[in-house]
Amino acid sequence: MNYGLASRLNAGRFDALWVHGYMRWQHWTAMATARRLGMKVLVRDEATATSSLRGTLKGKLKRAFFLWLQQIADEFMAIGSLNAEYYRELGVPETYIFMMLYTVDNAFFQVRTLECADQRGHLRAELGLEPERPVICMLAR
Repeated sequence: MNYGLASRLNAGRFDALWVHGYMRWQHWTAMATARRLGMKVLVRDEATATSSLRGTLKGKLKRAFFLWLQQIADEFMAIGSLNAEYYRELGVPETYIFMMLYTVDNAFFQVRTLECADQRGHLRAELGLEPERPVICMLAR
């Protein structure tokens, strides 16, 4: 629920609202509120043309919906080339699309790895891991 959203957006004096997604009523409420407060609306989603096959009718309805959405959103943040193509296929002009890729600050993690190298044995012991056993750490969004 978006209880108090308008007052929080107003009190925060934000320049823009970043909305991840566009198909829930909470998204529409947030976007309409931001627009009413004079804020920019930035839309980001992960959809691609291959993520959901649509028939002719559903495709036309989606395109019509995106015509409306373009009146609310100032920009569409694409997570990659397929996502950007999806927006273009739905009629979003190129000037409304900019890339907002998932990224990792590799330099930060490389520095932290070096800083923590002398603590490796202690951390392994704390976690109950054998000293020479391979460890794989996986982090995903």
